[in-house]
Amino acid sequence: MKRLAFILPILLTLSLFSCKKEEVEPDLGINRVAYPTEFATGYEIDNKTFRLISGKMYMENMETGNKVVYDHFDENQTISSMNYGGIELEIEKLEVNVTTWGFYSTDRLEFRVNGDSIDVYECTQNSFGMSIIDHGQSSNNGPITHKLNGSSKPFRIEHVGNDVIQVYINESYVTINNEQYSYFNELYFELVK
Repeated sequence: MKRLAFILPILLTLSLFSCKKEEVEPDLGINRVAYPTEFATGYEIDNKTFRLISGKMYMENMETGNKVVYDHFDENQTISSMNYGGIELEIEKLEVNVTTWGFYSTDRLEFRVNGDSIDVYECTQNSFGMSIIDHGQSSNNGPITHKLNGSSKPFRIEHVGNDVIQVYINESYVTINNEQYSYFNELYFELVK
């Protein structure tokens, strides 16, 4: 009996932790390739500012597989959010033909929203492409800001052509009416000349 009491926990532990786990990435229809500031096409984003010209949100019901695409803007709506639940952070606010994103090399790659060169974000590379994070220090050597509340915004940029870039950003998950959804944004920006 003592043997059984000794062997049973070992067998239980082995059965729980010896299962083969397979990591599965959701297929959201985008090719995940890491890009630095220069694209495979040779298009350079460093020291350039881009203005938002259009955007869509792609959603997939993870239980039924149904997919829906929402336009962020139309003739009656010029402001939207990258976040399904609405604007929670400054960076999530999208205003067509107004919102600008700039990429500038200093001691690190700075990400500037709407021309703000004082209170900036930082870009880092990751497996998705790049991430927008809180800047380690502000440009004016002031206090460190936490505009993203410790989170990040992974994104990937593709050069479309004629100084237009396509940005995939804010892949996230949300529960709507007790059903799970995944979503991401596809945004188009043109070079500000």
